Amino acid sequence: MVEGTSREHFLARLGPATSPAAEDLSVDHELLRLVGPEEDLLARFMQEAAGLGMQPRLVQAESLELEMSRLLSELAPVSACLSLADGQLRSLVLRAMHSAGCEARDTTMSRGIAAQYDVDIGITDVCHGVAETGSLILNSAAGRSRGAHLVPPIHLAILYREQILPDLVDFFTATGESELATAQVFVTGPSKTADIEGVLVTGVHGPRAVHILVVDN
Repeated sequence: MVEGTSREHFLARLGPATSPAAEDLSVDHELLRLVGPEEDLLARFMQEAAGLGMQPRLVQAESLELEMSRLLSELAPVSACLSLADGQLRSLVLRAMHSAGCEARDTTMSRGIAAQYDVDIGITDVCHGVAETGSLILNSAAGRSRGAHLVPPIHLAILYREQILPDLVDFFTATGESELATAQVFVTGPSKTADIEGVLVTGVHGPRAVHILVVDN
């Protein structure tokens, strides 16, 4: 073999030529951030989420089951699909549903998300809330469904106060590459479209209502 034609030698020469120059990725906080860590993140999130048309409700951790049962009784769904990774939270939700007369549907037996079109409400946990925009970040994982927040006409999300971040800078800073989910969804208000004659219509291709139980520990 002629010297310099081996695969290793070729890649060694190619690497430096194709590697991008090191960049300064530091954040200019004064320029970029609209919400600082010193701000009341809970109050900001509640304000922004409500402004988007979502319906956040602050509850204490010890009364979460009772408040969920009350909310479900108000909404009066007959059936629900669950997207909850935590077993204890799932048990709590099932008890609240039972008290409100809401049936849990196992939609995992059918392929895709077709079965979730037959339920009235999707109940999910949340990865994070974003105070700046009032958005919810949902991750896929075992025990979670990619359709529970998207298909049923009502979405009920459970968000803990400590999960609220100032903005997306904090989210991507705190989340390493190995922690990124295979599917990640940012929910910023109920489903809307203004494609037809510029008229805003809510709930066309997703939930027409998003309720959030913000749990204060």
